[in-house]
Amino acid sequence: MADAGDPPSIQIEAPREWRAETIELPPGFAPDMKLKGVEEIRFAPGMLQADSDSFFSYFLVFALPEQKSLDEETLQRELLVYYRGLASAVAGGKNVEIDVDKFTLELEKVEPEDADDAPREWTGTLKWVEPFVTVKAQTLRFDIQTGTLEGGEGVYITMCASPADREADIWQELHSVRETVEFRE
Repeated sequence: MADAGDPPSIQIEAPREWRAETIELPPGFAPDMKLKGVEEIRFAPGMLQADSDSFFSYFLVFALPEQKSLDEETLQRELLVYYRGLASAVAGGKNVEIDVDKFTLELEKVEPEDADDAPREWTGTLKWVEPFVTVKAQTLRFDIQTGTLEGGEGVYITMCASPADREADIWQELHSVRETVEFRE
């Protein structure tokens, strides 16, 4: 039996060619994050191929068992800390300087069709420098959902991310992966 505050097991069904990674939060590259828990990521096959239709496209889940609630201000602040830390760490490993203070994140609340128990939703746009492959300015788009973990202990964040236009096929794939998420004690 898990102790109170332990993150639940996260089950995600993604296509076989999607690479998986699990990270403890806060991650080593963003120690100033206040959110604590676990992150599960699924990377599209073209994640690190600049000429791919799925370049820098991925799905992630944060399970945050100690977080009682999550407002838009906290979500925005924590995601900026995460991406600024990620870019700094990757660029530093390449001896490249990126001015992460210029990164901006805009979130727009999406009103749910079913307000009863629907997750809270946002679309987001991160203007940043992609540090892994191109080290060039990129607009990374997000579809974000937040909700309460089963049992009412803690919260979760799911995020579909891609620089692709929202009409691109990758978004349907990302949303399909999101639909498979299950949390288990």
